[in-house]
Amino acid sequence: MQYALQTITTCQAAGDPEGEAVGHHYLGHSFERRGAFLDAHDHCQQALNLFQAAGNRIGAAVLLIDVGRISGLLVKPDLARDHLERAERINHEIGSPAGLWNALVSRSELHHVQGEHDAARHTLERAYAISRDLGPHLQAEALNALGAAAHARGDHDQAVVNHDAALALSTEIDDPTKRPKATSAWPRPVTHSPTPPWPARTPKRRSSPARRTRHPRRRRRPSPPVTPASPLVKHHGGGHPLRR
Repeated sequence: MQYALQTITTCQAAGDPEGEAVGHHYLGHSFERRGAFLDAHDHCQQALNLFQAAGNRIGAAVLLIDVGRISGLLVKPDLARDHLERAERINHEIGSPAGLWNALVSRSELHHVQGEHDAARHTLERAYAISRDLGPHLQAEALNALGAAAHARGDHDQAVVNHDAALALSTEIDDPTKRPKATSAWPRPVTHSPTPPWPARTPKRRSSPARRTRHPRRRRRPSPPVTPASPLVKHHGGGHPLRR
């Protein structure tokens, strides 16, 4: 949080509203994780106002979803619905399928809390249709949410079908044998020639233990002892006393 506060102060002094909005957005997420939803709503709303003033529609779409979700946690369903519908409209206009998926899933959670289970199902079906182009992770999450919505409206058989499909996708994602192999774009260094210029060496055939004969090891004769020179022997030169 100290970094976010420092970011806000620095961007205010530099006249950077979008950087200031990023700092408020980070603070909003920090307060939301701590359960301080009022503070989280205030900072996310400030970030939304700054992005809208700067004309940043992508940032505004992201903050509309966050403010709408937090408004639902504060039991303000009308405000939450308004923000999420605006986020859905902007993401559709700017062509962001991931943002549209996020807005739809957040709307389905609001419908679920309000007891509007049929509306939650229709919204999640739209999110699931979009998730097919976004990858198996979001597809599995949409299927799991569809299972929870089916369970809430009493359709337990359909809930089991959706949860099983989500589980199958999650298992496939976690299966290392079904992951694409990572390939490097850099060529491997050639450390040896593919065809050596010398003929291939055939390994020697070892004899069987029955044919192998062991010869007794010959003992080395001990060397004759060297007797030290007598101090009475005169020698000349600077050599060893035993040398004459």
